[in-house]
Amino acid sequence: MSDNSKRGFVYRIDDKKVISDRLTKQEFVIKSSKNGYDSYFKFQLKNDFIDQIYGVKVDDEIEVKFGVDGSLWEKDGKEIFFTNLDAYNITVLTRSDAEPISSVEPEVPPTAAYSDALDQGDDQTDDLPF
Repeated sequence: MSDNSKRGFVYRIDDKKVISDRLTKQEFVIKSSKNGYDSYFKFQLKNDFIDQIYGVKVDDEIEVKFGVDGSLWEKDGKEIFFTNLDAYNITVLTRSDAEPISSVEPEVPPTAAYSDALDQGDDQTDDLPF
């Protein structure tokens, strides 16, 4: 796959669709702004790549890596061309309800026993065997 990427905010996430016994897909749209103008890009995730969208929410800022695929469909002697943006990797840059992902650190409160030991001061003897 080629190494195309696009950054934007999730505008919409569609439901997963089973197309056939060999193809399941899920589409989503991101919104990107440049020079005051909004652009919308519809991507699709196929089969095993659908897991990439789990946990992503509308308004999250993401970066999508994708390949471009095209196909031809004929009906009643008329040719119709399709171009698809096939996403294969999604990285969440900023959650819609939180800080940037890289700066979020889990807050782990000290246990009660640890807090009690800190409150007793330095006059305790060390009972460690080494």
